[in-house]
Amino acid sequence: MNLKKIGINLGIYGLVTFAVFAFIYLFYLDSKVLFFNNILTSLTFGLILFLLKKNIMPVKVYSHVVLIVTYIGLIVINLVLGGIHSPMNYWFIACILGAAFLLGSKGLLLWSSIILSTYTVLYLVDGHLGFLSDYQIILDASRIYYLGLSTLFGVITLIFVFAWFYLKINGEYHDYEKKQNDRLNFLLKILNHDLASPLMVTSILVGKEKNNITPKNLEKINKAHASMFELINSVRKVDKFFSKEPRLSQVDIKEAIEDVVEDINILFQEKEIKVEMNLNDQRRISCDEFILKNSILKNLITNAFKFSEPGSTIQIFYNENTLVIKDSGSGISKEDLKDIFNFEASISRTGTKGELGTGFGLPIVNECCERLGIKISVDSSTEGQTGTTFTLKF
Repeated sequence: MNLKKIGINLGIYGLVTFAVFAFIYLFYLDSKVLFFNNILTSLTFGLILFLLKKNIMPVKVYSHVVLIVTYIGLIVINLVLGGIHSPMNYWFIACILGAAFLLGSKGLLLWSSIILSTYTVLYLVDGHLGFLSDYQIILDASRIYYLGLSTLFGVITLIFVFAWFYLKINGEYHDYEKKQNDRLNFLLKILNHDLASPLMVTSILVGKEKNNITPKNLEKINKAHASMFELINSVRKVDKFFSKEPRLSQVDIKEAIEDVVEDINILFQEKEIKVEMNLNDQRRISCDEFILKNSILKNLITNAFKFSEPGSTIQIFYNENTLVIKDSGSGISKEDLKDIFNFEASISRTGTKGELGTGFGLPIVNECCERLGIKISVDSSTEGQTGTTFTLKF
């Protein structure tokens, strides 16, 4: 169920509820003010629902408008029915629940503050609403009881409606997530199979023609084949890592970092980048060694290389289960920093010597860290040469 459907359903609920109470106010309380207030609110709901369905009004604008219309309608009702003593005050919860679903956590916080402030104001002006005496209705015990009862019934119904929305959305989200995971696993299997077959064929052909290939070129071909087979093996290991419980072992973090730096040393030589390592802590950590080396450390250190200026220094520190990887490169803008670990954002930046990226490296790092219980944080700025610092707490 998407946001537009939720908005439409809530709009219909609001339209019907205000219309029903309009006639309750007219025939039970003999209040034309509340009758016209509710009819006007219902008609407004109908108008904005029409605009939403016709895609004239964006969902985000509709979400704000429907909450404001509800709020104004409720303010009028509660002022006429006694302010802070009104039995209809409980309906303000509709604004809070609606904000939670339509606007998320920020909307929930905003409207909770607005409703709390409203209750505070109603309390402070209690006894000072004489200017509304011509419109106010004095409720006897019987009317308070029945209005309170109808309000309670309405609010309980509203909570059930929102609970249904929540379960519906949650179920659809998990179904979508499962389909995406199944699709990803299927694609990984295709990748493994379709890469392995041609590589085996070319390996056989190279074996047959090795006498016609210079030793230097043969060595390059063999290395390329080995790298491709290693890539396929890596994909399989990563697939197992995310589909099953991680296989943890006691890993020497100092040795793991040194291995990764040695593997990509040719990159540092190309840009004459110096790597300073302070790895005095000899304690081992419980981790998946393959994922730590290839999906976390290699991505972070390669990232530091990519955005470091030629001749600069990358610093790597490890002490008391905390690893810090710091460069003095171009840094990350505040806008990019917010979504740096988000797959959907796919933030791809060009390195200092034009190195290209996919935008998936850091989201992969974050996913792996979450799976292994590693806390990762990033501090960066594009002002000056402060660069970027990644901190991992094991």
